[in-house]
Amino acid sequence: MNARRKSQLASRYQDDGMATASPRKLLVLLFERLLKDFDQATVAIAAGHIEASHNSLVHAQEIVHELRLALDPEVWEGAEHLIAIYNYVYDLLIEANQTKTVAALDEARRLVEPLNEAWNVAYDEVQMGQSVAIGTSV
Repeated sequence: MNARRKSQLASRYQDDGMATASPRKLLVLLFERLLKDFDQATVAIAAGHIEASHNSLVHAQEIVHELRLALDPEVWEGAEHLIAIYNYVYDLLIEANQTKTVAALDEARRLVEPLNEAWNVAYDEVQMGQSVAIGTSV
């Protein structure tokens, strides 16, 4: 099997996994993918691979855009603050893509990593709570 076919299969596997994930798990997976895009863009920029860095940064922008759209300030009062962070990260990704330097990307990572950790903790706590609830209902 050639490398391109392996890549296609891996991509389909990831897409299928995201399509069947719960909304909570999807959020965790999106943050993991966002950080992966940051890693790929950083490596590509360092290697001078303009197209690869562009593709990773555009994909990261798409994820941040979707995360931003998912927030409803009428439902959660903290949404406006998180939207502001997402807007800033989005702008940093555009800057990183335009300048092909990692400084803006490093700043974006500094903001995203704590959010990733927080969503992972929240997901784990919900999962543990569901397990306890399931275990006690028997």
